[in-house]
Amino acid sequence: MNVVIGATGFLGSHLLCHLVQSGDKIRALYHNEQSLAKTEPFPAYYNLPHQTFAEKIEWYKVDILDIESITSALQGADIVYNCSGYVSFNKTDKDKMIAVNVKGTANIVNACLENNCKKLIHVSSIAALGETNTSDPITEETPWLRSATDSWYSITKFYAETEVWRGIAEGLSSIIVNPSVILGPGNWNEGSPKLFQTVDNGLRYYTKGIVGYVDVRDVCSAMILLAQSSIENEKFILSGSNQSYEALFQTIAKAIGKPLPNRNAGLYILALAWRLDKLRSLLFGKEQIITQNTARTALKKNWYTSQKLQTTISFQYRSFQETIQFAANCFLSREKH
Repeated sequence: MNVVIGATGFLGSHLLCHLVQSGDKIRALYHNEQSLAKTEPFPAYYNLPHQTFAEKIEWYKVDILDIESITSALQGADIVYNCSGYVSFNKTDKDKMIAVNVKGTANIVNACLENNCKKLIHVSSIAALGETNTSDPITEETPWLRSATDSWYSITKFYAETEVWRGIAEGLSSIIVNPSVILGPGNWNEGSPKLFQTVDNGLRYYTKGIVGYVDVRDVCSAMILLAQSSIENEKFILSGSNQSYEALFQTIAKAIGKPLPNRNAGLYILALAWRLDKLRSLLFGKEQIITQNTARTALKKNWYTSQKLQTTISFQYRSFQETIQFAANCFLSREKH
């Protein structure tokens, strides 16, 4: 049996569709009833009838911070896909990220060991990888060195990986994947799909920063292939291409028929933006959207390579343009879902 943890999230919902298409038996873990509604649009992205989607999935309510709850949920599991995680770049969410990303992963690892699960596929992030001071590509072997500029998201994802390595030392078969920025259709008001909503609303600015991007369909396919392979106790970067934020926003704008962002937001504009957004947050009690960390990240130039994955299982990624067009087509037809 395949078990998907974090099944109502962006990646988890896409993964469910891929597993349903493969015909495998699936148990999907969710945290609360409100999150279940988030999966509703996803079958349509794959031309899956909702009835087929519903019939193939056994939903199971779980709290990953409760070891008894997660241990019970993983009974009978063969392959466990851990897509759970709390993403934030606000320092105020530090404690929640430590709890969900680190303690939650520790509980999942322990539950897998207790239930003798065959393999755990743990979804980490490129945020948990090291960085270089040159244009040399970042690999799985690039050392992670703690610095004062690290976000708590990066820190907690790194320590979540150490829990998986601890489980491996205790006899657990596992694979860690580090996706770059995952692009695809989903809830257009949160996560990476919100980029399409932002451009649609008339985004004018871009930055020259560079980061890796990957199609959500490629992430799901790679995870399933690795789960079904004899490969174990390794980590793999999942990244299709390295692109500037300028290229990202302009490609999205072209795909959805909106004016291209044409103003370069340099250091001064970004420094002003995050300070103004912090003031707005303090005055009106709203969540801070642009933080000092996200402003700094927007200017960084990091190149990632997934050569290890491509060499190991001969994996081929979709093009950046195909990825954007797929998500854009879903965005333009969103009123139908």
